[in-house]
Amino acid sequence: MRLPSTNNISAGRNDTPAASAGRISTGRLAEVFRQIDFAPREKYGPHSHHRLEINYVKRGACSLRIGNRETGTFKKDDLMVIPSGLAHTFEAGARGTRLIQLEFMPELFGDMIRYSDHDAGFLSDSRALLTVRSNVRIRSLLQTIIWELQHQQDGFKQMVMAGYLQLLILLDREYRSTDTSSDYPAPLSDILRFIDSSERSDITIASIADKFDITTRYIRKLFAKHLGISPSHFLLGKRIEHAKELLANSDMTLKEISSHCGFSSPRHLHACFTRVMGYPPSKHLG
Repeated sequence: MRLPSTNNISAGRNDTPAASAGRISTGRLAEVFRQIDFAPREKYGPHSHHRLEINYVKRGACSLRIGNRETGTFKKDDLMVIPSGLAHTFEAGARGTRLIQLEFMPELFGDMIRYSDHDAGFLSDSRALLTVRSNVRIRSLLQTIIWELQHQQDGFKQMVMAGYLQLLILLDREYRSTDTSSDYPAPLSDILRFIDSSERSDITIASIADKFDITTRYIRKLFAKHLGISPSHFLLGKRIEHAKELLANSDMTLKEISSHCGFSSPRHLHACFTRVMGYPPSKHLG
């Protein structure tokens, strides 16, 4: 993306990421860290760079083109991770776009892997764009990292390096959860991708059957055979996982979370949550 107007921050390579953070060399901790607005239909690119680029859509919508391929539309709360060296073109939506951007050298994640025993598969998939839909924890973590970089209070480098380690793990979880659908038959893989990428909280077995022109009986058979669970329980689990993230990492009220996640009321959320998890949703309140 465009060059940042903020100052570069330091980074480096020494004993361990946390212990060496105070001695990190200039320019490696983050080269771009900012919130930026794009005018309606504003384009940028094609371009590429060595930096790993993470863009979170805070407002509006945008599209991204990798080479000659359109990757789709990104809406509010979506996040894109663009690998090092991947040529891409950005275009803001009809009403403009506000992004939270973080760009840094991928070697920083290499340092994390070297000292953490965590093998991040998404880093080795160097030609693939990683798309994340509505992950509240990643959004909150990005905002924390950028705040530390901008304010540079005592210990900010250690805070940023600790944030990078968490970010590495959360992004790799997203990568692995997306990748596992390829192990299933094509119809089930398509259904799982649709559920994961959908912003709707009112998905039903019937709506899935209509979309893919298959019967609800066939959908139940696919889920039972390959996942060992009914599609209705699978969908409920997804809604509850989303509710857990919002409870722990947002300022939304229980009523707002209930509505956002497709429950008819806070009481309905409480009953379903307790039945599935074995404890009340209040345990996850931040």
